[in-house]
Amino acid sequence: MKAIRRTALCLPLLLAMGSALGSPMAVHGWLVHTSEPAYIDRVLAAAQTYGVNHLDLSHNFVDRIDDIIAQPGLAQRVEGVARRGRRRGIKVFVWSRELNTRKPDLVLDPGKPEGRAFWQARQKAYRDALRRCPSVAGVVIMFGSCPTEVWDPRITDPYWNRLSWAARVRYVTERIRNVVCNEMKRELWVRDFNHSPKQLEAIVEGLRDFPGITAFSKDAPQDFQLFYPHSFAIGAYGRTPQALEVDLNGEYWGQSAVPVSLVRYLRYRIGYGARKGVCGVVGRIDTYRNRALGTPSEINLYAMSRLVADPCTSEQAIYDGWLARQYGLTPGAGPARSLQAILDRTLDFAKCTYYTLGFWTPKNQSSMPASPDEIRNGIIGKSTAIWDNRARVTEQRLLNPDEPTVSAIMAQKARGVRLADQNLRALQRLEPFLRKKDYDDLYAGLALATRVARLNEAVARAYWWCELEQRGHHGRDRAALDAAVNDLIRWADRIEFGDVLLPDRGRQAAKLRSFAAALRRQRAPQRAPTPSTAAPTFRLG
Repeated sequence: MKAIRRTALCLPLLLAMGSALGSPMAVHGWLVHTSEPAYIDRVLAAAQTYGVNHLDLSHNFVDRIDDIIAQPGLAQRVEGVARRGRRRGIKVFVWSRELNTRKPDLVLDPGKPEGRAFWQARQKAYRDALRRCPSVAGVVIMFGSCPTEVWDPRITDPYWNRLSWAARVRYVTERIRNVVCNEMKRELWVRDFNHSPKQLEAIVEGLRDFPGITAFSKDAPQDFQLFYPHSFAIGAYGRTPQALEVDLNGEYWGQSAVPVSLVRYLRYRIGYGARKGVCGVVGRIDTYRNRALGTPSEINLYAMSRLVADPCTSEQAIYDGWLARQYGLTPGAGPARSLQAILDRTLDFAKCTYYTLGFWTPKNQSSMPASPDEIRNGIIGKSTAIWDNRARVTEQRLLNPDEPTVSAIMAQKARGVRLADQNLRALQRLEPFLRKKDYDDLYAGLALATRVARLNEAVARAYWWCELEQRGHHGRDRAALDAAVNDLIRWADRIEFGDVLLPDRGRQAAKLRSFAAALRRQRAPQRAPTPSTAAPTFRLG
């Protein structure tokens, strides 16, 4: 890993950068997760407005190349979008994962008939799919979260197991490139999504100086996380072109149900990528049914477009442009400055509300935990310390919490509440200066943020106070602990009845009740708190 990181640091000095600072990047892309026709219409129309020239169809649209062959009507839908995109100057790509098989005991040795047949079948899948979709510009493949990953320990083939992980990555990429690029004359991007530093190292090593492809890297080294360091893969691929993937919708910090302006954050991530020579940026603009388009979080699409055009664009220039374009506010005037301050604070709100001292707790923080184990597993399995060893001390504090640690956590959650309240109060003073729809949209999102902040504060209070009790810290009486756990049931009622509009609220309410029940069981055999029977009461808060 150290060698890769040194390479990443030195490459900008040794090679001509793919996008010089201050110059436009070649690729300005969006990524969608769903094929809903009305939504795709909106995406294509907005893409022209923003100057988008690349569109990934992923996840519930196309997740594996074989889907295009196997799912009735999918090839026609993909080709229809690709054709419409091409007319607008947009290259449309489809996603795929390798190895796309759930039989890890297969033969992979190309010197044997069974192995040769397997690789020929994989190539045929790409050939057949692309023939059915002649307007598709390219394919994005990846090795992480696949039916069988190339480093799967269940693979028993001796030939395959003699290959290093990097050699396996290179072998699969070569087989697919030969069809996608050489035969079908399309583009091939290889996404370096992974589940460990060792896997990411192998992908970088396997694809460095690889001809005919583009490496595709998340801004963070694994899942999108506001506190993770930059991915060490950025700038580490040598002569292989590289594009950056960013999350504009906040999969793990609200999914645009609450406004989160990433202007400051995108300058940090995209600016780093530009200094490392990336050729462009692709932004996720939705999380299935939850979308940034048409919400206050659309500011992130605008910010990315400005930074792709010029990575040196200042935060102030981005805010001035957006506030004038979207809200008709004069740059530098009092209302514009006030709304800018509100939007800028939403990033700090997200960090305080959705994270715990810079860590995942749990991983899917836009959702409710169903058990205490989800929080513990998030701290360990998604630890910031995996990617930044300086976070190891905090990791151990979270795994073995004491009173000062829990006090710090609750202070962070309280700050999230204060920021949310401050934003809502400040917005109310701007009502005379905003169009009704704009004000209503902002108010709905910021009012929800006040509830989400308190909900996450309540979850944190119940979990961390119970953790202290389990460790013999008796800084509060049992009545307070009972109340903290029972408070989760009241929040579950509010979620279920629509007072807290979380995505899939029935499921979220059920998960929160399950979480509260698990905390009660964890506290046995002392005395479980009496479940609350009070009728739910609703209030803005």
